[in-house]
Amino acid sequence: MKTNLFYLFLITSLLMGLSACDDNDERHNKEMVVTIASEKKIFDGDFLFSPYWAKEAGDDKWSAIDAIGGFEHEDGYECVLRIWREKWHDGEVADASIYRYKLLETLSKVKKDSENIPSQHLFIQIASRKTGDPDMPYYARLGGENWKPFPNIEGFVHEVGHEYRLIISRNFQGSDAPAKFTYSYVSTSEDKEIDTSGLPQ
Repeated sequence: MKTNLFYLFLITSLLMGLSACDDNDERHNKEMVVTIASEKKIFDGDFLFSPYWAKEAGDDKWSAIDAIGGFEHEDGYECVLRIWREKWHDGEVADASIYRYKLLETLSKVKKDSENIPSQHLFIQIASRKTGDPDMPYYARLGGENWKPFPNIEGFVHEVGHEYRLIISRNFQGSDAPAKFTYSYVSTSEDKEIDTSGLPQ
């Protein structure tokens, strides 16, 4: 009798476990229809780089989504895709999304500016000397890039002889706008009095 009860308990547990796995698979592994915005995200310093703005069918706000295998983004085109989302780990892979995505079908590709693309914060370094060009007044660099001219940053006050590390906001204005992006000051993370080296002559 005890043996029969043990086997009954074992079989019930296994069936419940299989059911839980099925539910888990259905919840995580699924086919999705998503709209991909005409502008990509920028790398914002995170180890996780989700390069696209996406909206799943029925959503009204853009969210970040990881790279989609087999999909090539083209600036200025909004795409509707049928994709497959698969869970490939349970958090044991550090700094990696638990999901990966694969393109199944491109349902539409339309040349247009996606609306209401979120503003995005980025970290930037501003040199101690300005360029002298009113349209591109700053020498700036992102990450390990070289110093390059950079447009006006609304709300930022630059003092010659000071090098800055800033957090700024990038705002999409439209592909045909005089300035495709505008930039706004958010905060200063570092301000030091120094003569920046390595600037273009």
